[in-house]
Amino acid sequence: MRRLRLLLAVTLLLAANSAGAAPQDDPLRFVPGKANPIVRVDQPRKLADALLGLDAGRGAEKLQFVRDFLESANARRVFEFIAYYERDFGAKWPDVLDRLAGGGIALGAQISGEGDAPVLLAVQGRDEALVRKFVEKAAALFEEVAGGPEAKQKLKRAKYKDHEGMSFGDGLYVCRIDAALLISNKGEPLKAGIDQHVANGKSPASKTGSALELPRLQQGLKLLPPDPQAWIWYDFDYLKTLEQAKNVLTSPRNDIVITFLFAGWLDIVRRSDFVAAGLYVKNEGVTITVRMPAGRKGMADDVELHLPADPKVSASLPLLEPKGVLFSHSFYQDLSTLWTKRDRMMSAQSAKDFDMGVKQASRFLPGTSPDRLFAQMGPYPRLVAAQRPPASGYKVEPNVKLPSFAYVASMRDPAFAKSADLLVRGGFAVASTQFTTRMTEEKYGDIPLLCYRFPENGKFPDDTENLRFNFSPTFASVQD
Repeated sequence: MRRLRLLLAVTLLLAANSAGAAPQDDPLRFVPGKANPIVRVDQPRKLADALLGLDAGRGAEKLQFVRDFLESANARRVFEFIAYYERDFGAKWPDVLDRLAGGGIALGAQISGEGDAPVLLAVQGRDEALVRKFVEKAAALFEEVAGGPEAKQKLKRAKYKDHEGMSFGDGLYVCRIDAALLISNKGEPLKAGIDQHVANGKSPASKTGSALELPRLQQGLKLLPPDPQAWIWYDFDYLKTLEQAKNVLTSPRNDIVITFLFAGWLDIVRRSDFVAAGLYVKNEGVTITVRMPAGRKGMADDVELHLPADPKVSASLPLLEPKGVLFSHSFYQDLSTLWTKRDRMMSAQSAKDFDMGVKQASRFLPGTSPDRLFAQMGPYPRLVAAQRPPASGYKVEPNVKLPSFAYVASMRDPAFAKSADLLVRGGFAVASTQFTTRMTEEKYGDIPLLCYRFPENGKFPDDTENLRFNFSPTFASVQD
C-alpha cells in the first residue's frame, strides 16, 4: 500500500509539472507572447506531400505561367540548391525536410507599420546532427558564393547567452539551439527567441511569456476544426488603433463600395478580438476555415447585406461541385436591403449619391430599374470554377487553357430571369461595337441557352495567345 501511495504521489507530481511546462518539441516555445501575427505548420512534409498530390496541382503544371516560372532562372537556382543538399545528405528532399523540420515550423512577427516588420521563424528538427550539418553547409556555401575580401555581404559569427548566432549579410540571422533552428530578418528578434528559450529553461512550471501561453491564441485554435495542417492567428488590438481601420470599421461609412463588398466581414472584425484561420488539405482539395469570435450581438445594420437578420434563415446554399471543380463559393448578399435600408447603411451624402446613381442607371434599363432588380434578385449568389472540358466548341485552341467559371444568382421573383435576359442581350449588343461575337440560341435538355462565341476567322491583334477561345459566355434560367 505504501508503494502504491508513493507511485500515486510521484505520478501526480509529474503531471503537475508537465501541465505547466511548455512542450519541449513545439517551435512556438521560442516565439515571445508579444508576437502578432503567429503562424504554425504542424508537419511540413505531410503538408508538402498533400499539396503535391492534389489533382489540381498536377494540372497546374500545364498552365503557361506555371511552366514559365518552373523554367525561370530563380526556379532553376532553387532546384539546384535542393539537389545540392540531396546529394550531400544522401536523401531525397521529403526525407531531408522531415528530419530538418519534422517537429513543425512557427513564425512570429510584429507589424507596426514602421519599416520592415521583425520576423522570427522557429524550425524544430528531428535530427540534431543533420540540423547542425545543414547550418554548417549553408555557412560554407554562403562564404563560397558571396565571400571574398571585397564582398559586401560577409558571414559573421557572435555569441549571445552562450548560443552562437550567424548573420548572412544584413537581412538573415540564424541560431541553432539543439535540433531547432531560429531564423530572423533582424538581430533583435533572434535575441528575443534566445531570451525566450532561456526563460523556458529557468522554471518550466511557471509562466514564461511564450506564445504558447496566450489565452486568445488558445481560444482561437479551439474555434477551428481539429488538426489543421497549418494555421494563422492575428490579434486585432493593434489594428483597431489605426485611423484607417477606424474609418472602415465604423458604420455607416462614407465608402459605399466597401460596404457593398465587405460590410459583413468588417463588422465581424469590429466585434472580434482576433481571427484564426486553418488550412486543411485532403484528397478532394484544399479548405481554408476562418473563425472570429463575434456572434450576432451588436451587429450593425449594414450586416444584413451579407447575413440574414433572422438566425433561422440559411446564410448560404450548398456549394456547387461539378466534375473537376477548382473553386466553389456560396454566400449571402441581399441587395434589396441596400436600397430599402440605405439611410441606415450609408452616410447621408452616400445615400444621396446612391439615389442619384439609381435614377441615372434606370435610363439605360428599359422596362426596369436597379431598385426593381434588387427586389427581384435572390440573396444567394454562388461562384464556381472548374477544369476546362476537353470539348470547348472551338476548333482553334488557346495557347493557355484557362478554367471555366460561372456566376449563379438566385431569384425571389421569376421576372428577374426576363430582366436578366434583356440585360445580357443589351450588354453584348454594346460590347459587339468593340469586338465581334456571334450569338446563338441553343438548348441543354429542356433549358434554353443564350450563347455568345468569338468567330474563329476574326482578327484580334491584342489577343496573340488566343485566350478568347477559352470563353463562350452563356446565360440560362433554371426553375430550381
